[in-house]
Amino acid sequence: MCHFYDKLPVSLMNRKEKRASPRLKFLLFYLWIVSVSTAQAQLTYATNNGAITVTGFTGTAGSVTIPGTVNGLPVTMIGQQAFYGQSNLTSVTIPNSVIEIGENAFAVCSSLANVIIPTSVASIDEDAFAQCSGLIDVSLTNGLENIGIGAFSGCASLPGITIPGTVTNIGLETFLNCASLASIFVKSNNLFYSSANGVLFDKNRKTLMAFPPDVGGSYAIPASVADIEPYSFFGCAKLASVTIPATVTNIADFAFYNCPDLTGIFFAGNPPSLGSDVFLSDTATIYHLPGASGWGSPFGGLKAVLWNPSISPSSAQLGATNNQLAFDVTGTANIPIVVETGADLGGTVWVPLQSVTLTNGILHFSQPIQKSVPSRFFRIRSP
Repeated sequence: MCHFYDKLPVSLMNRKEKRASPRLKFLLFYLWIVSVSTAQAQLTYATNNGAITVTGFTGTAGSVTIPGTVNGLPVTMIGQQAFYGQSNLTSVTIPNSVIEIGENAFAVCSSLANVIIPTSVASIDEDAFAQCSGLIDVSLTNGLENIGIGAFSGCASLPGITIPGTVTNIGLETFLNCASLASIFVKSNNLFYSSANGVLFDKNRKTLMAFPPDVGGSYAIPASVADIEPYSFFGCAKLASVTIPATVTNIADFAFYNCPDLTGIFFAGNPPSLGSDVFLSDTATIYHLPGASGWGSPFGGLKAVLWNPSISPSSAQLGATNNQLAFDVTGTANIPIVVETGADLGGTVWVPLQSVTLTNGILHFSQPIQKSVPSRFFRIRSP
């Protein structure tokens, strides 16, 4: 089995190094502690051009209310690492004066459960809520424009999130390692992003940006997609198979990294270009169709196999004998297939009958004839 910490992606290591570098933007500020309520007295502040930045929290209170003004000046920013690692923090009230939540502002606040972002906030910066493992609800409101790199990465309990129409930028790795995330929904009036079945895309669905890590089973990428972004399927522990359309020409770094249940990756066209470490799997196999060119094995470090099942027209068992409808399916040995039936050849309702592998390259399929059914059609698809 594959585990995230077996190999930390290079880009994440670079981000860790970058975070270790001191920022200079607070050098001209001055700090003081203000005596107000108990929780507020444990907040530290800085001034800049007539506005207040929250710079730290020295207390142990579970619930904190950030004031809208301090000494008559508006509180406009929650600064870099202001609440970093405050494991006792369970809730925070952010005033409608704040316009920016800084880098790592609430990172590693493991008990923080619910956050409402007021309409005044325009930017949630890089890693602002990273590793908030207890976070179960985030309300993003109209007015928000920027969601920084990794802003909600590692929020392992977050089940879903809605992107408001005002958002114009979503950074990479925003939902990385959100193990419980089952849906990413985008408001229909958003001009930059869209969602389908809980998956995040650009507005025209040319780029697949993020797949919810808690979704399992099989997934077919829409035929409009040309690019799969870095980390888009990273850590999708329940994903069993994925079908990639012929329109996809580029799969970026770490896109399918650390998907331990992924067994089949089915390509409908020619091989796309690959970034670094696209696949990390002990179990996955690449399957490609007849007629596609440029395939070789291995591909991206995985075994690549021709997926070519067909009903054998020369089979002696083809047709109805002994009150059985029977046919043989032949193809490359040990490829996975699903046999389906439907009442209408051009219909949309197909019922799976059997999901098997072609052991030794052949499957003998048979079903009792149903006299009450005037016609039946069969087809073969990938899992």
